[in-house]
Amino acid sequence: MKGLFITGTDTDVGKTYVTTSLAQFLASQGTNLIVQKWIQTGKDRDVEHVPPSIPSQTVYHFSMPASPHLAADMAKKTIDPKKILDAYHKALANYDCVLVEGSGGILVPCSKQHFLIDIAKEALIPCLIVAENRVGTINHTILTWEACQKRGVPCVGILLNNRKTPPETQISQDHISILQHFTGLPVFGPLPWSKKPCFKTIKNTWEKIGIWTTG
Repeated sequence: MKGLFITGTDTDVGKTYVTTSLAQFLASQGTNLIVQKWIQTGKDRDVEHVPPSIPSQTVYHFSMPASPHLAADMAKKTIDPKKILDAYHKALANYDCVLVEGSGGILVPCSKQHFLIDIAKEALIPCLIVAENRVGTINHTILTWEACQKRGVPCVGILLNNRKTPPETQISQDHISILQHFTGLPVFGPLPWSKKPCFKTIKNTWEKIGIWTTG
């Protein structure tokens, strides 16, 4: 597995935190990698959170903080899937692995013809679903998984993220078991809650779950 598409059940569920932390862990293992953001909307760039020592690339960047299709329209630009795929394949040829952070959810439209998942399918890249560990995540996560299933995009697993507040333990444990039951996917985490990002903690978590084996 040279590429991994890190998608979310929604916007603002912790994709950047997970992508950056996984990149740091892999780099600490000596992996030659790059982090890509195919489509960025808003003034800030998620790849700016990646340490300068790790290569990163944004293919499209639009200043309007909106869905890619609208942000592109307002900038009088067109998102060309071929440009994204070319950038991804070039990265595959030059790095041991490519981490791609998605934009919002998997069914975010890039235009009136393409969803983001259509480009992921064309790229033949497996995905990791990041879900905020809160009430409501079961529905959002299974819908995301079903969209991937329908389009033939393989999922390596679900990562629960305690992004904002410590969840109630019984609910948290039920999320793990019920998502495993309905999807058949491994459910990783939940990543521990903290007021500030703690990359040491997530490094230990990645080592524990063994989602990626290097060497």
